Amino acid sequence: MNPICLQHTFILLALWMVALTSGCRPERGSGSAEAREQKAVALVDNLISGRFADARTNFNTLMRFSLSEAKLKTVWTTLTTMGGEFEKRTWINHTVHDGYDVVYVGLKYEKAPFKAKVVFSSGDKITGLFFQPSTPPWKVPSYVQTNSFTEKEITFGLPNWKLQGTLTLPNSDTRPPVAVLVHGSGPHDRDETIGPNKVFKDFAWGLASRGVAVFRYEKRTKIHAGKLARAKTFTMKEETVDDAVAAVKLLRDRSDIDADRVYLIGHNQGGYCAPRIARHVNLAGFVSLAGNSRPLEELIIEQTEYLMKLDPARAKDLKGMRLAADQVKKLDASDAQSRKILLNAPMSYWFDLRNYDPVAAAKEFKGQIFIVHAGRDYQVNEKDFHRWTNGLAAHPKLYTRAFTNLNHLMIPGTGMSKPVEYQQAGHVDANVIAAIADWIKE
Repeated sequence: MNPICLQHTFILLALWMVALTSGCRPERGSGSAEAREQKAVALVDNLISGRFADARTNFNTLMRFSLSEAKLKTVWTTLTTMGGEFEKRTWINHTVHDGYDVVYVGLKYEKAPFKAKVVFSSGDKITGLFFQPSTPPWKVPSYVQTNSFTEKEITFGLPNWKLQGTLTLPNSDTRPPVAVLVHGSGPHDRDETIGPNKVFKDFAWGLASRGVAVFRYEKRTKIHAGKLARAKTFTMKEETVDDAVAAVKLLRDRSDIDADRVYLIGHNQGGYCAPRIARHVNLAGFVSLAGNSRPLEELIIEQTEYLMKLDPARAKDLKGMRLAADQVKKLDASDAQSRKILLNAPMSYWFDLRNYDPVAAAKEFKGQIFIVHAGRDYQVNEKDFHRWTNGLAAHPKLYTRAFTNLNHLMIPGTGMSKPVEYQQAGHVDANVIAAIADWIKE
């Protein structure tokens, strides 16, 4: 079981990555750094020229077996789909990471920069190949007042699942309200870093500048991925709910926080399971920020259909996804102990969600509810927003807002939203920050 695989189907950014290593202890290369750099550059130059067989020349046995010429071509072609036309090879950097010699090669594309990460083992054979966004440094948003808050590092969580987090405290209030930020799908860091963007850091510093404390933390699937992969059961409870509950309880016990004004802001998957989290802890309210109200298997199909409009080659994936989604819907008791993986998630994950309806769960919540929709969001669209608003129409403390020009990351843009724009630097819209701060403080 690989609990983080769900990211590659329902992720904020679908990025091709090949990571193939021997599984043995790391071994340093035996030659010179210059020789490894030449091999990495040769690999990249062969890819640029379309010589995919030659690109595999320095692969070790496992890489040659695992990464065929056809698959390598597919990976390289996908980079063009995401970044636009390839322009040129740029920089080279040699380093050591996790005991392996690594050479990075910069790749300039029309719309977004990438880097090839070429990993070497004994004999200076290539044992790993990654393609990653090459991101510029994050800059402070204009709406942030950096002298208006301070930050504290905190370790918290269940005994075997300790996590690190950051509490951002406004200087203007000795016991301010606080918001706990809950991540979207995938193994996110505390800033919910997506390419050059840091969605949760924008929220933390933006809200703190307006008098709202914020707690953000590393996601369990990032810090404890190996341990989760060995677990017999993996569900949204282990992935998200338990740690969010622990974070809320931590804050309610602090003397520098108003225990009666603890809120939760869930983005994407965090918004989807916010009503479930609210069942287990005392909250003043929650925000579902681009959170889906429909089952994940439905969204996965819709996302693929949307991306087909941008890249018709994705059509080949759709038939298999539809079959898998249909299997998810038809699961019964006989499947409960199966080790089968559907849509990149284990059976235990789908069984856990089978009877979960976030709208029905939200109806039971007595506190405030704020549903935020981004009009350019192709991952969680207006169908989800309407299901929230229609299903909760009778809730006495419901508040909703739709922001027409924002994408899934709550970053402004124009036209048809595309995955590549997640690699373009931006910030959470100031109007979203203001709306949530005003709602919490009213």
